[in-house]
Amino acid sequence: MKINLTIVGKTITKNRSSITDKILYSLDSQPKKLFYEASNDRSLMEGLIHTIGGRLEYGDRYYSFSRIQDIGREAGSESLHNEEMLHLTFTIITYVSEHIWNMLETSEVKELLTKEDIMYVHKEIETTILQLMIGYVNSFIKLYKKASEEADNEVNELSVPIIKIDDHIGVCPVIGKLSSNRAAVLMDQTLRKAAIEEYEYLILDLSGLVVVDNLVAKYLFDTVYSMELIGIKVIFTGVRAQLAMASVNLEFDLAKQKTYSNVKQALKSLNTTQK
Repeated sequence: MKINLTIVGKTITKNRSSITDKILYSLDSQPKKLFYEASNDRSLMEGLIHTIGGRLEYGDRYYSFSRIQDIGREAGSESLHNEEMLHLTFTIITYVSEHIWNMLETSEVKELLTKEDIMYVHKEIETTILQLMIGYVNSFIKLYKKASEEADNEVNELSVPIIKIDDHIGVCPVIGKLSSNRAAVLMDQTLRKAAIEEYEYLILDLSGLVVVDNLVAKYLFDTVYSMELIGIKVIFTGVRAQLAMASVNLEFDLAKQKTYSNVKQALKSLNTTQK
């Protein structure tokens, strides 16, 4: 099996440029044009594909994890002020596995792979893609938090971003100190955006929420209830004691909601659930 995986890894690395071409050309003309104009277009794709190849060729999971997290962080920083680019990057990432397998199907390597090899390769590809997404999301949230903190919380005009992981999952980081007025506006934006995208799951990351009074918490819980009414399952991450206490005061049963310590854990759980 080791010899076969080494050959698969070398084949993927060797063909990373042509795989990237096929991924980009599989997009519609307008998104493709936008992606070609972005500074990290080819480097993101080729870096991801090269890392998948190296992971299979050398079996060095620690190195590949560190490298793919770096690629994700760099891509996340590029997308901070470009929401269209943010969504597009995740759309393109979803094509990676498909086009790698398309290439392997037409290569001589296919004849060498056992059923066990195929299952292992699939797992390694999906794991590497998930690691990239986690690095990307964490970077975006960190930089967005910094941008929010540098602005006046009462007058800053940054809307709540929803990071589109795929067609089913979105991540919404709620950051800073919210007044009741701003909380009402931002929660309304979040509900509308989530409804338009028709997410099945929305991860509401509250780790960057500084202060929560009962009125702000009420807007938050009312938004969650509204999302559930239209079929969106809300997952909480980064819940602090202050919000937990507010949920008790407002008789919102937080215990019935799915909660995780951070976005990484939530994404891993959903990735496992959907397989």
